[in-house]
Amino acid sequence: MSPIQQILFDKLVEMGRLPSNPTEQTMQTMNSLTDSEALKLLRSLPGTLPTIRKKEGGMMNMNDIIRPIGVR
Repeated sequence: MSPIQQILFDKLVEMGRLPSNPTEQTMQTMNSLTDSEALKLLRSLPGTLPTIRKKEGGMMNMNDIIRPIGVR
């Protein structure tokens, strides 16, 4: 099982749509999905869209960077 298929499977189990110990037929179906198909299904599930995380920080004042220590 590819990582994307595993994420899809885990999400479906978490949502209660699949049992945690699936049948052989369910596993064959999961393994027959291509990564693009699994990704499409994963994106269609509610609450699974990726979130954008922004880095904290930004530009400093150049005068603060080059000022000698102890000088205000």
